[in-house]
Amino acid sequence: RTDATTTMTTMDHLLDDLTPPQKEAVLHTEGPLLVLAAAGSGKTRVITRRIAYLISCGVPAWSILALTFTNKAAGEMRERVQSMLAPDGEETRQSRGLTVSTFHALGARLIRRYGELAAHDGVQLGIKNDFTIYTSPDQLAAVKATVLALGLSTTNWPPRSVLGAISKAKNELLDADEYAARAGDFFSKNIAKLYAGYQKRLRAANAADFDDLLMLTAKMLRESKAVREECQKRWQYLLIDEYQDTNHAQFTIASMLAGDGLAEGEGPNVCVVGDPDQAIYSWRGADITNILEFEERYPKAAVITLGENFRSTAPILAAADALIRHNKKRKHKDLFTSREGGEPITAILCRDERHEAQLVADWLRSHAEADRLEAGATVEGYAWREMAVFYRTNALSRVMEDALREAGVPYVIARGTAFFDREEIKHALGYLRVVANQADDVSLGRIVNVPTRGIGATSLGRVRDATAEAGISLWEGLRQAERVPGLSTRAVNAMKGFVELIDSWTGHGSFLGKEMTGSLSELVERVIRESGLEKSYKRQAETSKSE
Repeated sequence: RTDATTTMTTMDHLLDDLTPPQKEAVLHTEGPLLVLAAAGSGKTRVITRRIAYLISCGVPAWSILALTFTNKAAGEMRERVQSMLAPDGEETRQSRGLTVSTFHALGARLIRRYGELAAHDGVQLGIKNDFTIYTSPDQLAAVKATVLALGLSTTNWPPRSVLGAISKAKNELLDADEYAARAGDFFSKNIAKLYAGYQKRLRAANAADFDDLLMLTAKMLRESKAVREECQKRWQYLLIDEYQDTNHAQFTIASMLAGDGLAEGEGPNVCVVGDPDQAIYSWRGADITNILEFEERYPKAAVITLGENFRSTAPILAAADALIRHNKKRKHKDLFTSREGGEPITAILCRDERHEAQLVADWLRSHAEADRLEAGATVEGYAWREMAVFYRTNALSRVMEDALREAGVPYVIARGTAFFDREEIKHALGYLRVVANQADDVSLGRIVNVPTRGIGATSLGRVRDATAEAGISLWEGLRQAERVPGLSTRAVNAMKGFVELIDSWTGHGSFLGKEMTGSLSELVERVIRESGLEKSYKRQAETSKSE
């Protein structure tokens, strides 16, 4: 077959099993488009088919940018598009260069790539392109250090609450100076001081937190014409998933990337997909007006509603629709489903959480397949693996577990520790961060005595005090440990040994310097082995088994 025939076949295949509204959304390739997608209406199918259709129409994949909110969603989206264009799983020339990303990952990428270009336009971001990204524990540690440095109490100024206030300011694109200018009461004025101190600490470590990735990207796109034009030239088709959950910073980034459109009176090729009825993140800065006012921003925008639910039965959909119709800030949709039948919804008012847990356990037992067979029931029950219990907060799990154990119901809690949240992974990453950036005081403080090597909290505190007074990094303080008053010979030697260990991996101060040979994976293996982490965790595992 010719390439043209293959392309036509692919395009037909992309439209085959779509409903009329879904097909309309896929075929609308030019100009602004708002897709109001009810829950379970196949929005991901529409987004991925639309991307594949654009590519099949000859749009270069590198000119398409799709933004979503989780790495998992981005990965699944990328894989779906790939499988549509190349069912054998191999990357095709057509799809090469396609960008499917989260807002935060895109921000990190743009800052690293265009930070210097922005500087030529007079836009100073305050970090170099090899910056470290602080995770939540890193941020909390930096905030706690800032609170204590200002002579405040962490009881009166809990780091998590302070960080929440700073995060809210950043999502509203207020830097420390702008926030301070607006601060009028006692609380806000102290937060302003903490915000400024926290940012100073981040910059000294050449680090950024997740909110910085958005704030600095928005600043760069808004204030640097060169960066804005580079991005708009590259990405001429923009798709945004879960648009109802965007905050002010994300809205600004999207608007700057979309631009005003190429032709006179024509809006940009921006497609946003979302549903005001599913907006649940206002507590972290999401602004529902971004989707409600999309048509005001882009008067030529087309609006397509996906109202058919493929996931739920009629009783569930009817109840959900009856509730959500009371919302005032929404766009009306007629929800319907082709799925027949379905159990009616039952609402039970319980005396307390223990009564509730007992009723759940009783219901599970009465509907369990094994129990029904034993009782000689004629109606089949369910296997344990076919039943699930959802609860609103983790705090409710203990009472529920007690009731399930008493009733003899086998269960598993589906909330294992995430890979990157595991202690051993955090420590390994901490070492690698220090190898890459010795100015990262938070990571350095976390791993300097892991495994224990004779650098206790008191000794480290003395080094911190000395470095704060001298205006140097914690790393430089460790390197000059013999000059720090009050340190024992044992502590000084331990610090020197630690510095030599890091130097042996970095080429004495230069990450992957001339003394480094081999691949990155080999470096990681060396770090895990030579740091003592591998031996330490093996010992812990053996002890655990013997017990």
